[in-house]
Amino acid sequence: TELLRAGANIDHTDVIGRTALKYAAIRGHTDTLTELLRAGANIDHASGHTDTVTELLRAGANIDHTDVIGGTALMWAAYRGH
Repeated sequence: TELLRAGANIDHTDVIGRTALKYAAIRGHTDTLTELLRAGANIDHASGHTDTVTELLRAGANIDHTDVIGGTALMWAAYRGH
């Protein structure tokens, strides 16, 4: 939240196209994910653990959104055996 208050771009992407929301989701940091969503992060930039996916769906995430290589959250979950 400190970075956001200082004006950080909430949807900034790293060299492989991942945002802070994406990292929070894939690492299962539901509290961080919730804070990022409240602050206006682009909801379609994430997929991750069951708890974080549930939170994303509650917030209205597009279940068919694809990442930079064409994968959906469902495809990645199946690929990883979830």
